[in-house]
Amino acid sequence: MSNLIIKKACYFLLILIGLIYSFFQHYTEPLDGDLVGVVLPTEPYQQVLEAPLGFSAVFGGERYAATNRYFIHQTMYLYFNSVPTVLQKITDPVSSIYASAAVFKILLQIFLLWLFYRYSTLVVNLKMEWLLAVLLLIPLFQHSSYNGYIGLISGSITYTFFYTLPLALLLWFFLPYFKIFISKEKTLLRFEIWTLPIIIFGIIYLPFSGPLIAPLILLLSPGIIIGLILKKKRLTAFAFNIRLIVLFLFVILAFYSFYLGTFNLENGQAISVLKRYQLLPYGLFYQFTNRPALPILLIFMIGNLWWIRRKEQTPTTSQILNLYKWMFFFSMIYILILPLGGYREYRPYILRMDTLMPINFGLFILYGIGTLFLLEKIKGKEKKIYFGALCIFSLIFLNANRSNFNKNICERRALEKIATAKEKIIPIENNCKILSWDVIVDPEKSRSNAQLLKRWNVTDSIRLYYLAPNKIK
Repeated sequence: MSNLIIKKACYFLLILIGLIYSFFQHYTEPLDGDLVGVVLPTEPYQQVLEAPLGFSAVFGGERYAATNRYFIHQTMYLYFNSVPTVLQKITDPVSSIYASAAVFKILLQIFLLWLFYRYSTLVVNLKMEWLLAVLLLIPLFQHSSYNGYIGLISGSITYTFFYTLPLALLLWFFLPYFKIFISKEKTLLRFEIWTLPIIIFGIIYLPFSGPLIAPLILLLSPGIIIGLILKKKRLTAFAFNIRLIVLFLFVILAFYSFYLGTFNLENGQAISVLKRYQLLPYGLFYQFTNRPALPILLIFMIGNLWWIRRKEQTPTTSQILNLYKWMFFFSMIYILILPLGGYREYRPYILRMDTLMPINFGLFILYGIGTLFLLEKIKGKEKKIYFGALCIFSLIFLNANRSNFNKNICERRALEKIATAKEKIIPIENNCKILSWDVIVDPEKSRSNAQLLKRWNVTDSIRLYYLAPNKIK
């Protein structure tokens, strides 16, 4: 018994160390250039907060920014207009901004770990410790050199809100359907009526959140509806009807959101669909060659697949092999339709960490399923070999996740100077970006940032700032 307690304590300690390390990585990230626009908000985003369902765009023909993203804008607005103030009870105003971003990211990371664990254990009936299962997933969360390739939590807090959060909630929303498809229970699955308010909230919130959500709903829901109909005998009549109605409502709102998104002023410069498809191979090439993150992950997963195929075929192995097939088809279809979503000059080759996130979510879950299954089923010498390969794989990713914790030191020092300065217009010696995608050389361009800094109690009045002329490179 004492050995079991020690083993659990070790697993827990390693997970805790991993999460604390991630927290400090998040805490030392600089603030991105979109944060002020969403949180203040600046003029381009004021209208979306006044038009949750965008009727003025659909029925009045108006065009404005982020037409179909009301709920994610509102979520980020509410979070950063309240949490920094709360944290200022235990820290200074500048630190409270970075701490707010870090708290959000680490809570989201924990939520994702739980989701990946839940999806994995629905397939694999684990006898091992759940702590070990979570520990195996920790190395996949990359916040350093591999972040731009398989990262699920962006260095940018805005991108984390707009991409990771809605995708995590969508994954959580579809969890009961995955359970229906995978469940080996012999009793009929019932609908838990207490979940209805949560489901209704998800139906309304998700289609009007992140930029990828409405297209993903439209891509995934037809297959889920067909699967639900095929598995009808596993549910009570009431549970089946509710689940089906929920999906149809989800699809209808996703269609509306997708159409509403066509009125978005941020849709970018017009580049032909053909040109976008010509750029797509470059995006794939860079994702696979700039850093070896994806190749290493895929090689290990192919190894898992090879090992699983060698095992005695059971209902579980068949399910896992089918999941590999479905993941392959989903990835191919998703990548092929991605250029139809438009073009952004800051994402020149269509594919990037943010647009690849739905595929990476699926890969992480499939990695968890395959790895946990093999750790449970492989015995003897084979298990030692496999465990050794798993340790090498994990160490590669842990090594790649090293950080120097100095990413925001320049910006932070500049903010601290702004906080203590008395001038109305402050020359900044630090040659870095401060709440901006670019270095600010014109004081007037810092006005929105200065307004938000006053709201966050960093300054007692609106104090503009700019890079001192002698520091311009």
